[in-house]
Amino acid sequence: MKILFISGYAAWNKVSKKQMPSHHMYGINEWIDHYEQEDGKLHGILKKDVFDGGVVDFYLWKPGKENILRQVKLLLHLGKNYDLVYDILNRCSIYLGFFKKLGLFHTKLVTIMHHPPYKLQLMMADSDVYIFFNDDYRKMAISYYKKKENIYFVNEWYPDIRWYKGVLASLQTLDVDDVFFVDNGKSKRDRTVLIDAANVAQITVDYAGTDQVGAENIEAFAHPYEIDLKDDVGMVARLKTYKAIIIPVMKNKKVKIGPLGITSFLDCIALGLPVIASDNVCFAREIEENGLGLTYKNGEKDDLASKMRVLYKDGEFYKQCRLNLDNYGENHTVFKYSMELHKIFQKAVLKDFR
Repeated sequence: MKILFISGYAAWNKVSKKQMPSHHMYGINEWIDHYEQEDGKLHGILKKDVFDGGVVDFYLWKPGKENILRQVKLLLHLGKNYDLVYDILNRCSIYLGFFKKLGLFHTKLVTIMHHPPYKLQLMMADSDVYIFFNDDYRKMAISYYKKKENIYFVNEWYPDIRWYKGVLASLQTLDVDDVFFVDNGKSKRDRTVLIDAANVAQITVDYAGTDQVGAENIEAFAHPYEIDLKDDVGMVARLKTYKAIIIPVMKNKKVKIGPLGITSFLDCIALGLPVIASDNVCFAREIEENGLGLTYKNGEKDDLASKMRVLYKDGEFYKQCRLNLDNYGENHTVFKYSMELHKIFQKAVLKDFR
């Protein structure tokens, strides 16, 4: 099996050196026996029991409209050399899928669908398999384009817990921070509500950023810190100095937002840190049903402040959340994701679901 793995960031470089958790490669790393360098390029050599062996090559999709045409032409040519293209961030599937729909691109195409609505892509372009983060997204796709229902699959994203444990074991000491909460993400974060809630609750929270938006005096309870997105190991060391993570995602006019904040949620699972998240995130139900923390009404500072007080002051509830996270993490890892992905790839290649 020859696989072309496409992403908008070169996670393979860091994952191959164990500098980044492997869930950033969406199940592929667990199939790889070892990595090799040839002609200045990294290749993943598949284990013999995975599709009888083979190779995974990597392509970094460059952003910007000015780069689309050149890259599509290149991938149409490159695709002929592979059995399957795996587009993990849905960067190029709408373009390759258009040519596939016309019968001009024959390589199997597996696409992870991130941000709805999906209607245009499902109608105008073809993938052999579409993967969704949970069943709500899948149902949304069915409502848009039911004809492809039999090639819509759910594979819930889980963390590479083993990597986090390895990082923590390598740290000689962990500094203890007296700040209870941290918001460690940046994408579409509702900083205004976070800062206002911290001030209402009078509980300190650190958040990733350089500007103290909304905090107009030095007595504000929300403090920014400069985030280093290139240092995943350092981020783990920082996170373990806190007691809980807040994931406040902004309101959106869409019927359903994409999986915003989900990498922070994976941090919570892997590190056993209880979470407070806005109720519009795709993993809100997971938090509530499994007792992993609390959710608050999106955009409501008073509700967030109330939930912050509960997690901060109720020691028994906090301990139970920690216990629930430990139990949840035992059965929700990237290895489970990878095994399910293997089944999906078999269906994409063998077409045994038709």
